[in-house]
Amino acid sequence: MRGIVGRYGTRAGITFFVIALRLGGVRLAYLLLHFVVPYYILLRPSIYRSVVPYLRRRFPTCGRMTLFRYAGKLVHEFSRAMIDQAATAVAGRNYFAIDVLRQEDLRGVFTRPGGVVLVMTHAGNWKALISTLPFAVKRVNLLLHRDPTAPTSGTWGIPEELDRATIINPTGPFGGLVQAAAALERGELVAIMGDRHWGGRTVAGMFLGDMVQVPVAPYRLGRITGARVVAVLTAKVAARRYELDFRELAGSTGLGGDATIEAEVAQAYLGFVEQFLRRHPFSWFNFYDFWQSNDGLDVAPSGENLRMPDGPSGGDDRPQGVGRDSLTDRSPGTARRLV
Repeated sequence: MRGIVGRYGTRAGITFFVIALRLGGVRLAYLLLHFVVPYYILLRPSIYRSVVPYLRRRFPTCGRMTLFRYAGKLVHEFSRAMIDQAATAVAGRNYFAIDVLRQEDLRGVFTRPGGVVLVMTHAGNWKALISTLPFAVKRVNLLLHRDPTAPTSGTWGIPEELDRATIINPTGPFGGLVQAAAALERGELVAIMGDRHWGGRTVAGMFLGDMVQVPVAPYRLGRITGARVVAVLTAKVAARRYELDFRELAGSTGLGGDATIEAEVAQAYLGFVEQFLRRHPFSWFNFYDFWQSNDGLDVAPSGENLRMPDGPSGGDDRPQGVGRDSLTDRSPGTARRLV
């Protein structure tokens, strides 16, 4: 699933919004959304259908008209996140402030010796914000399938100034997990999307009342290398401010145990996302039926007898996976002014 922009956006349309950003800042771009979002909701029924599976589970008692209104709000929030992402590319990574909940605890996770598996989610604006963590001093590796033909590549998709991470191709041997494991053994950070698989092995968990399949790769890596496993989520809380929350799913001793522990940790991740969505229900951007997306994969619900996958396990930049935004420590940059 390539998402709204990936399926319907064009380079011309994206260029239009970038020009709007340069001329009138995010306020003008946000204003234009009042015309663009109704077009998608009213004239592209597939967009409405793509968000209904999530909204019906998040708001099980709402009526049809309320559901339709919520669909518009969700698409609107997604569009604002895309504009914010582009604004970061145009104005610099310091254009948006980020409030890190329990900042000192998260700083400790990054500064302690040993590898870290960072489990990302299609929520908030992770592409624009992941690079703003000033205390992420570890070398960063992103398990990412990059699509240079996607309309969101380049200025809109990922700011080139943030491209300091090592990209691990999930379509390579063993889905890139051998290279990722080696990076963790060296004490580096490996970022993987936790809510979108790309042809790799999955593990089952409960999410918003029904079973889903999520990638097993983050938890497999934590188990076999002893790395910490940390989930991170972002949400927009003000015009130019985001909030970052995190949960350490496995500490300094790693997951330990046998493969069954992977399912337990995956469930902990899904529970963390559920709690996040209670506070920010319109900040999750998986525009497809997350509960019916097995795609014929070889699923092992209990986590037993799983081998290293022979296919990709990471994400995709359409927007299937982790962006190229580096977590490396850098000195503050100077943001160009956006009105």
